[in-house]
Amino acid sequence: MAEAPLQFTHGDYTVGWICALPTTELAAAEAMLDTKHPVLPAADPQDTNCYLLGSIGSHNVVIACLPAEMTGKVSAATVAKDMVRSFKAIRFGLMVGIGGGAPYYGVKENSDVEGSEDEDSEDEDDDTRDIRLGDVVISLHSKSTEAVVQYDFGKSVQEEEFVHTGGKLNKPPNIVLGAVSVLQAKHVRQGHQISELLSKMFSRYPRMASKFQYPGSANDRLFKSNVVHGGGDSCKARCGPFNVNLVKRKERDDSAPRLHYGTIGSADQVMEDAILRDRWARKENIICFETEAAGLMDSFPCIVIRGICNYADSHKNKIWQPYAAATAAAYAKELLLVIPGQAVKEIPPIEQSRDLFWDIYTQLYTHVGKT
Repeated sequence: MAEAPLQFTHGDYTVGWICALPTTELAAAEAMLDTKHPVLPAADPQDTNCYLLGSIGSHNVVIACLPAEMTGKVSAATVAKDMVRSFKAIRFGLMVGIGGGAPYYGVKENSDVEGSEDEDSEDEDDDTRDIRLGDVVISLHSKSTEAVVQYDFGKSVQEEEFVHTGGKLNKPPNIVLGAVSVLQAKHVRQGHQISELLSKMFSRYPRMASKFQYPGSANDRLFKSNVVHGGGDSCKARCGPFNVNLVKRKERDDSAPRLHYGTIGSADQVMEDAILRDRWARKENIICFETEAAGLMDSFPCIVIRGICNYADSHKNKIWQPYAAATAAAYAKELLLVIPGQAVKEIPPIEQSRDLFWDIYTQLYTHVGKT
């Protein structure tokens, strides 16, 4: 990676990129930089973040990782708050990393989930969504669903189920949503560039190839929701005779990751329960689970990009984490490449927008108090 010849200031950085895991997500994020910039000290004395600086296309990007072994929405919110205090020109953020996919509702537990070959949809059954390991999920709202849902925010009512009362979380700026639309249209015509971007990453950093390469479809197993990973058994041992415990899915034509736009579920606890996963997937239309986004959306307007490394069930391992982190980072780069750098500078910085909100809120509150 080439070193930038110019000295940049804190005010030159307009995009904030946050990740949670140093050896996978942060490594992939840094590898996506076109040019690496010299380190700048934190502008705020109370800022304890360490930053990586560089450029992607026409954007200067500041990258921060959550402190080691301190994942979760509170840690993410703290990192974002300090980033904006030191880099006051940031217009929007990216939360990029890994997550657990929700591909299977699990309603027909005793049936083989397998569709006819003449179906227009990739889904094999109404109870199966074709989300696989290595695919990328992008937070995006619709008329009936939110981009990010804090599904563990609510209340427990006596003799009733937990009641979700989480309010609506902020959306990213329109310029980001517009870029998503442009990218979606481009992908219909030409397909995405994730595989090409990963190939360039491996060419530039050959040592990353063995760890971050595609693990292979043989290591992608979707268990039926009622099959729990017990004791010291391996995932292969839990497949059962003739793979009876696995959901049957069609072979894909290639190994390129697929992109999925929709609702991401965020909570303090890691989702490792397939039955609960399916319940929330149906209730909130969640297609991915993670633990940081809910802490960011209201104070750090961002789009959330997650590479799928597991199925949010008990059958977890770390084989897919590096590749999933890389596919998410590659999508983030492709997104930035369609956003005009000059247009980003025309929108208010996050901190300025936040200050404007509080000024308006204070005026309204004062006015209401006088009436």
